[in-house]
Amino acid sequence: MIKRDKHIDLCKMSNFCFLIFAIMFLSCRNNDGLESEYLLAGNNQADLEEVINHYKDTGEKEKLAATIFLIKNMPEHAGVKGIYSDEIKNIYENIVLLNDHGIREFKFLDSIAKIKVDSLKEFYGNYLIKSISFENDINSIEADYLIENIDHSFYMWKNMPWAKHVNFDDFCEYILPYRVYNEPLSDWRKLLSDRVLHYSKYLKDTTDPLELCKIINDSIYPEWKHLDNIPNIFPCVTDLNRYLGGTCQHHHLYMTSVFRSVGIPTCIDDTPQNNDWKDRHAWIGILAKDETVKKIDIGNPDCEFVTNVPLGKGGATKVYRRRFEKQSFPFHKVLTKDQIPKYFKNKNQIDVTIEYTFPYKDISIKLFQNENTSKYVFLCAPDLAFDIRPVAISPVKNSKVKFENVGYPALYFCATFDNRRIVHHSNPIFINKRGERRDIVPQLEKEQKMRFYRKYKPSDSVLVYVNEMVGAKVQGSNSIDFEDATDLYAFSNPKDFFDEIELKNDSTFRYFRYIGNPQKRINLSEFEFIGRFSNDSIIQKLSGIPVSNVSSYSEDFSVYNAFDGDIRTNCLGSPGTWIGIDLQDKKASLSKIRYMVRNHFNIVEVNDFYELFYFDGQTWVSKGIKKAANNFLEYDKVPVNTVYVLRNLSRGRQERMFLYENGLQFYL
Repeated sequence: MIKRDKHIDLCKMSNFCFLIFAIMFLSCRNNDGLESEYLLAGNNQADLEEVINHYKDTGEKEKLAATIFLIKNMPEHAGVKGIYSDEIKNIYENIVLLNDHGIREFKFLDSIAKIKVDSLKEFYGNYLIKSISFENDINSIEADYLIENIDHSFYMWKNMPWAKHVNFDDFCEYILPYRVYNEPLSDWRKLLSDRVLHYSKYLKDTTDPLELCKIINDSIYPEWKHLDNIPNIFPCVTDLNRYLGGTCQHHHLYMTSVFRSVGIPTCIDDTPQNNDWKDRHAWIGILAKDETVKKIDIGNPDCEFVTNVPLGKGGATKVYRRRFEKQSFPFHKVLTKDQIPKYFKNKNQIDVTIEYTFPYKDISIKLFQNENTSKYVFLCAPDLAFDIRPVAISPVKNSKVKFENVGYPALYFCATFDNRRIVHHSNPIFINKRGERRDIVPQLEKEQKMRFYRKYKPSDSVLVYVNEMVGAKVQGSNSIDFEDATDLYAFSNPKDFFDEIELKNDSTFRYFRYIGNPQKRINLSEFEFIGRFSNDSIIQKLSGIPVSNVSSYSEDFSVYNAFDGDIRTNCLGSPGTWIGIDLQDKKASLSKIRYMVRNHFNIVEVNDFYELFYFDGQTWVSKGIKKAANNFLEYDKVPVNTVYVLRNLSRGRQERMFLYENGLQFYL
């Protein structure tokens, strides 16, 4: 069993004691103990008092305690103002309805639909993100709405067999809340529970919430349309029930609401920054019968329930849980709003790193001299280019700071923020996959020559394509069926960039081919045969008619894509296929081969402009702009033992920090 956070248990105990005291206090006096909340509620005080008085009159003490819990924490929750709801609905209706039947990925929309979507994004996107206003729940929530939600939540909690293990405190956090994010409020509970209980014939013997989640997810997953690159503003849950489409966050909002509607204790956890990839990552957790939270992968059928990380494309730096109850953080009383990054402005999250299974450790950091003006320092991890995102905060004591349960492998910076200004308080720290720590102290006086092939690390899929080349061969022949094939090269250590390999063979051939590993696919972007034609001393790229053992080509496979000079087209082949060229009436010897696997275009590209930066301990320093003449770049006199970023000034946005060791880039 995974060890539970003692802080959470203590908070639950104190919270429960407070609620019991509040109930006793209310039974003796008319004072309801919510003076500060009523003051904030203003004209909405009457609605809040109506709910309190309703449960006093019915004598339902647990519901009264739940009401107090909601109202006490309501000032930290808000939703989109009603006047903006129609705007949100309009954009989502248009985008979702443009997805033709069964199309799951936004990028696969046909050209006409994509034009319409782009115009919607252009018209609504900035307006929605910058201009939408929010209204605090304590000033707007209605008594009837709150009573209906409380009554429905309690009915499911008390009557559904899969909710029997949930105690009152977990009920308040994982089932009771009437909202998930800042979506407009709607009557979602009965609507969604009716949808789920429609499967009652499958549920009559179900007592395990995980089993029920799997049944629900498997029924909804085929209908959900995943849409990328749309504004991340939330429509109400009842509208999402009609659209059944959106980003990952919309999916989390919808499925959390679905699960809670039938009494399944559900939360949303996330890492503020993946440890070795861009962006943050969030997921849904279910409180299992053994009182541990299990991650459910709602993005896939036949979902599994796990507590392990990595999650998504990368691992975690830290893991936090969204809660309804307001948390008390001392740094909020010390730092100004401009000194607290957006992620840590949230007062409704707790650190649950230790509830998950992945490598983490405590680290202590000695801060720079005379840089101790701040009482708190943030631990930050890299995102894209120079961006660093705070993942933890800790108080400074005697010029030192300690961060507990920090994920690795990862690169970390110790910094403070003042609006957009970042102040670094230590050298970068790298923790490798074995948990070994290395303080990266820039050696500015020592310089080196560096060669670069990439501006961003290869994705997992690219590494799969690279691995599929192991065991493939390059062959020459003088017959189209390659009966007399001569092996010219065998791939044992293929690369993830545009690689060039020199060969030593003077034999001449009319046909050359790349033949894949018999058990592996072909996933190539480009393949070049370079050599000398007979009676010619010039080494050149050999041109010929593309040939293969595939009788007809799909647009994706096309053998022509491997020889068109465009890394943005791909040649895909099943195991047992090969591609090559026919020199027709000529023969040649092969001097070199150049190849590039199917990729995400983050390699160095010829004729693009690049700029190299290195970190000097406080700021990023440019080593100048260069135009790539080859599929690699070289820079002289670059400081040693620091962190680097290579930016493509011509195109793209994916760049990431890296180290440089033994003549190779090591991405973090």
